[in-house]
Amino acid sequence: MKLIAFISALLLTLTHALPQSPTITPTGPLYLLRTCVLPNQPPSAQACEGLYVDSYHTGAGLSDAFLVSNRSSGIRGFLNGTVQEFALGNAFPWSMVLGYQATYAAWEPVQINAGLYDGLFGIVEGRLVATLANGTEDPFKGWRGEQMLELHVEEVDVSES
Repeated sequence: MKLIAFISALLLTLTHALPQSPTITPTGPLYLLRTCVLPNQPPSAQACEGLYVDSYHTGAGLSDAFLVSNRSSGIRGFLNGTVQEFALGNAFPWSMVLGYQATYAAWEPVQINAGLYDGLFGIVEGRLVATLANGTEDPFKGWRGEQMLELHVEEVDVSES
């Protein structure tokens, strides 16, 4: 009985003595990414107005970006140089990855994966933009292959983080 108590006490002590994983410290102000439907879109596009970017876990270090209507469910992002990074509360960075490998680029996914990926993002006039290799701004496009919405930056109060 004393041996079990000793082992339990030892395990408890070792558990508390282990170093805690640090979390990523944002390199800039935190913000949410919120959709804004552009003018002259079909009425059905209004369903995409005011949605927030969230992350859906799909595998080890992999997530798909998706949109939610609840502001408090949106994930906090920040710009790390030209990398769109997210503060997901763990010890490694998560960044936005645009899928441009296939012929049908407008259909490719937007992912939020573990690691720091090639930076091509910036904030211009309050909206998140991606820049192509030739230096031109690349608008986010929908399944129709044309730009229907923008991702606007909505700053987060420190008390909300």
